[in-house]
This record gives sequence, structure tokens and C-alpha cells, in this order.
Amino acid sequence: LKENAPAHMQTLGSSPVIMFSHISQRNVISMAWATLIAFILITLVMIVALGSFKYGVISLLPNVIPAFLGFGLWSLFVGEAGFSIAIVGSVTLGIVVDDTVHFLSKYALGRSENNFTARESVEYALQSTGSALIVTSVVLVLGFGVLMMSTFKMNFILGALSALTIAIALLVDFTFLPALLNVVDKKKINIGGVMKKETIASIALTSMLAFGLGSVAQAKDMTPEQKGLWVAKEADKRDAGFINQVATTKMILRNKAGKESSRLMRIKTLEMKNDGDKSLTIFDTPKDVKGTAFLSFTHAATPDDQWLYMPALKRVKRISSSNKSGPFMGSEFAYEDLSSQEVEKYTYKYLRSEKVLGVEGHVVERYPVDKKSGYTKQVAWIDGKEWRPAKIDYYDRKGALLKSLSYIDYKKYPNNKWRPSKMEMVNHQNGKSTTLIWEKIEFNQDISSRDFDKNALKRIR
Repeated sequence: LKENAPAHMQTLGSSPVIMFSHISQRNVISMAWATLIAFILITLVMIVALGSFKYGVISLLPNVIPAFLGFGLWSLFVGEAGFSIAIVGSVTLGIVVDDTVHFLSKYALGRSENNFTARESVEYALQSTGSALIVTSVVLVLGFGVLMMSTFKMNFILGALSALTIAIALLVDFTFLPALLNVVDKKKINIGGVMKKETIASIALTSMLAFGLGSVAQAKDMTPEQKGLWVAKEADKRDAGFINQVATTKMILRNKAGKESSRLMRIKTLEMKNDGDKSLTIFDTPKDVKGTAFLSFTHAATPDDQWLYMPALKRVKRISSSNKSGPFMGSEFAYEDLSSQEVEKYTYKYLRSEKVLGVEGHVVERYPVDKKSGYTKQVAWIDGKEWRPAKIDYYDRKGALLKSLSYIDYKKYPNNKWRPSKMEMVNHQNGKSTTLIWEKIEFNQDISSRDFDKNALKRIR
């Protein structure tokens, strides 16, 4: 018309097809810009939330890659997407970001507070979030898959592309993201960024962990010694990162006839990096032991340092290694029982699996490395879900059962750490027992290494 008709007869073509083409073009462009802005804002929020610029930037990749891979595969095998492509990007973004947030928050927690390596942090993140990511992703893929049953083409494409993108996002979180974190945190890589076989094995292993198979995969084909050590390390990892702990504790001494006497104590514990914990115990009652203070520095590879201040004598006594098997303040707990149970203090042997604290658990035999220990071996029952000790049997130097320690009424605290409300040590040879009742436990208090100074024991009140 423009070339062959007078000006008053010229007009622009119009039809539903042209109308929807212009609508689709405007929506695609506006939603593309909105998605880009959303990516930037989400990355900034992740940087602040994770407290790390590095992890915030890393979070951008598993959020972007699924959409690009999904659209790429669609263009290869189908070729058309139309208006639905604008909707899919923004709809799936929130879902994909949610998975990334959960994974990276647990990974960052493992690195910063629990002092895990990159591989251990990946395992921790997948064990903590893997099952939830799988369940939500499968449900969402099936949900969007329902739209593929629609005869309306736009609904079909929306459902198919969304389901594809969410499925790819799950694979990215279980394969690409662990590999990327291992590379960025420089864990087991070759020069030039080529991963070693161990790194690839780590990624495969952690992917299995996400499916709830990690414990089985890791324990399979292990010798009893290796499996026992694995259980000890898993239990140690679950308790790492508590920073410090302050507690009010009641000690009940019970003789063979059942007569009881009680003592009230304050116990401070400080978690130390690359070594055992420090602890300070102060007796407040009764009057004859008031002011008595016990200071312990646990070491993983060397003998522990322990001191006892006795106000009646007004002096600080160092507990020698040969005396650490002796009773602590007349109780059935030995001095060595009061040290933090570092993994390196023992060698291990896995005995069997059985129910512990109501769930499938592990029974492990451990042998003290210290030749001056009062025990030849200990048998520990540990649950396989939260990795908490339920009971420990102690065998004396003659190999006879000496005493048993039971952990009773566990409680979970706001920092996700479990602590028993009661610990009961029963001596099978003399009929005596000692019970520790933890009346008040607080974490992350204002204490530091300065509060654990042996030179200040005399001034402690």
C-alpha cells in the first residue's frame, strides 16, 4: 500500500498475530532486564548474608547456568520458545536461588565456624541440605510437568522449560558447585586448574551423600579400623564449632550404700583451633571444697596439661601424667575423663551397628594412645543420625569392665549443638556412682584464653 496507494489509503497491518508478536517482544525485553537486575541484587544480598564476597560471586554461577543450559538444550532439540521464555527465566530464578542459598550457607558455616576443609564442608552441606533439595526439586519438576499435558502451546512450553531448568539446577548444585568450591578454595587441584582424581572422587561421593547414601558409601569396603576412625571423625565434626560453653553443674556422689552428697560447680569450656579444648571447673559448694579450681588444657598429640588449685593449701598442684587415671575430687570420674575427647587420642575398631538413642547407630572400640592411661580400651555407642555418644564402657588395665558412662536426656540448643542434661558414671567394681546434672548451659559467651590462666587460679572466685 505504501508503494502503490495514495497517502490517505496507507495503513499499518494489524492482526492478533502481529499484536501478540509486539506484546511478546516487549515482555521478553522487559523481563530480561528485570531478571538481570534481580541477579545483581540477589548476588549483593548473598555477599552480605554469607559475609563473603567470594561466595557471593560464586552464587551467581549456579543461579545463571541452569537457565542458559535449559534454553540451550531447548533451542537444539525444539528451536522455538516464544513468549514462554520470558516467563520461565523469572519463574525458575526464585526456585534455583533458594537451592543455592541453602547449599552455600551450610558450606560457609562449615568453613568459618566448624573449620572444615573444602571437601568436609561440601559433605556437611550436602548431608544437611541434600535430601531437602532433592525432594523439593522432584516435586517441582513433577508439578511443572503437569503443564505439559495442556493442549495450549504456551502452557506446554512453560511447563517443559521450567521442569528442565529445575532439574538442571539440581545437577549443577550436586556436581558443578562442589567442584567449583573445591577449585576456588584450592583443595586438591593440579597446576592449571585441572582436578585430580581425588577431587573427582570427592564430587561423586558428595553427590551420593545428597541422596542420603553418604554414610553407606563412605563406610563400604572399610576395614574395622578405618570404619571406627570414620565414626569418630563424624562425631567430632558434628560437635565442632560450638566456640565456647559456660555451664552450672551439680555433681552427686553416691556410695555403695546409696548415701549421697552433692557439689555445685561452674564449668567453662573454650574451643581451640588445631588443638584440644581448654576447660575450667570451679567448685562453689559445699564449704569444704569451695574455691577449688581445676584447669585442663587438652592436647591432641601430646599429654594434657592439668592443674588443681586447693584453697586449703593455697597452692596450685600440677596433675602428672601418671596420676591422670586417679579419681577427680572423690568422684568416679578420672582426671583423664574430663579432657575433651580428641580423635587423635585413640585408635579405633568398629564392632557392629545397632539401635542407639532410638536410631541406627554404631558401636566402636577405642584404645588410648597414651601408655599411662588407666584404661586398656573403651567401647562407645554413638547414634548414626546426630552422632551423639549414648554410652561408654571403660575397661581397666587388666581388661576387666571398670565403669560405664551414660548420657541421658539430650537437648538441642539454638546453635544446633546437642548436650545431655545428665551424665551418670557407674563403677561396677566398687558399687559407687557419680551423676553430673547440667542445670544451665550457655554458648558463645564473653570468654577467651585469658580466662584460662593457671597463674590466676588462686584469684578465681
